[in-house]
Amino acid sequence: MKRTPSGVIEVCGKCRQPGHMMVNCRRMEVCRRCEKPGHKALRCPVPSSELGTIQLQGAERTRAKGKRDDLATLTTLAIRQHQEGEPSRKKGKKKKEPGMGGTGEQLGSQKEATTTPSHGKTPVTEGSHNVSAAADDILVEEVRRLRRYVVVTVVKGFAGLRPHAKVKEEIAALMAPELNWEVQPFEDEKEDKILLRCPSEELAKKIISRKDLTFQGFTVQCAPCTAATNATGKAEGELRWITAKGLPIYCQRRDTLARMLKPVGDLVYMGSGGAFFAGHCRAAVRIRRGRKLPTILNYSAFTEKFTIRIQLDRGEPPLPWINRRRRRRCWKTWGAELKKPAPRRRKDPPDNQGMTVGPRRTRQLTRQGTLIP
Repeated sequence: MKRTPSGVIEVCGKCRQPGHMMVNCRRMEVCRRCEKPGHKALRCPVPSSELGTIQLQGAERTRAKGKRDDLATLTTLAIRQHQEGEPSRKKGKKKKEPGMGGTGEQLGSQKEATTTPSHGKTPVTEGSHNVSAAADDILVEEVRRLRRYVVVTVVKGFAGLRPHAKVKEEIAALMAPELNWEVQPFEDEKEDKILLRCPSEELAKKIISRKDLTFQGFTVQCAPCTAATNATGKAEGELRWITAKGLPIYCQRRDTLARMLKPVGDLVYMGSGGAFFAGHCRAAVRIRRGRKLPTILNYSAFTEKFTIRIQLDRGEPPLPWINRRRRRRCWKTWGAELKKPAPRRRKDPPDNQGMTVGPRRTRQLTRQGTLIP
């Protein structure tokens, strides 16, 4: 730390200058007592009577250096702001207005405006996060509520500046004006898309069955609202039917099963018929990339441990990321074998009695000299 006229600042312990640490300093060491280079404070040759004058001179030098740095900073900012605000030469210079005089107050205000630093907007970077949700009881209940919803799109004409309110009035007057109808517009610049909440599922089915409704000045198209509405693509992973064995007997609800199958993937559908054996379950799971089946999950609940075996259901195709390299090698080897010509079968030479022998017997007869040349 170093005391200056502007306050206490943090400086290097070796050269007594700000901006770096003592570990990274390569300059000459400066005395902390007299602020002179070449020696340490323990061996300082300056007497105590001269320290006041030396310290005062050092403070004046620091103050003058600070003023020079501030002036250079203001000059750089003024030049940069002038370059950014200067009009192009092709467009020509702007003429002075009659009210723009050369008084001292106006010039002073112009200088102050020029020296103020311009704060530019920092670019905003958006981050992305991947979240995967399983189909539990709450999510399934929310999807079931979509049966009362209808997606209405204005395909022809003009429904006014507030199309969702106009569509609500027309459909309510056509179907049941005494009931409560709710609408909510989509954020879509290309077309007027509206989410209509019907009072009951029967009314929603009637509206969807008509498809196109024509009103005065515009025509709308009605479609059912599904779980894929407002989606931007397909979910990651592979959908497969699996069989889980060794489940706890109390694992009967969708929430509990989704929680147990989370290490493998996310539950999508739960088999309605159930399994033949107790503790077994059949379900459709969106398996995460890199997971291998069959696998074993060790599940602990209360004071007990359960060993759950999860495997693909019968007839399900294998996962695409398993044994991919091995398949490539097999295909390359199989193609190379097809290109190779089939080896010719070598006929064994006959012996003295006219009988064909194998290669081992041939070597023996050759040594004995009894083989027919």
